[in-house]
Amino acid sequence: MEEVKRSIKRLKNKKAAGLDRIRNEMLKSGAHYLTPSLTKLFTFILSKGTYPDSWSTGLISPIFKLGVNLILQIIEAFVSLVA
Repeated sequence: MEEVKRSIKRLKNKKAAGLDRIRNEMLKSGAHYLTPSLTKLFTFILSKGTYPDSWSTGLISPIFKLGVNLILQIIEAFVSLVA
């Protein structure tokens, strides 16, 4: 249980939530209540040697730097609105 508690405490703030929409700040603020349940869950998963398929899914969103690609996208979006 201490390992889970330490892991939650080490999570960085202001990071994007996953597909479950759970932010690190939510886990940190509820750590006292969540730690026992999370410990049971992780112990069960480790004992079975498998985990839910949804845990392998991620969401990747490109963030373009201000440059030619972004300017072209803005122009294309504007043209499609005007046309």
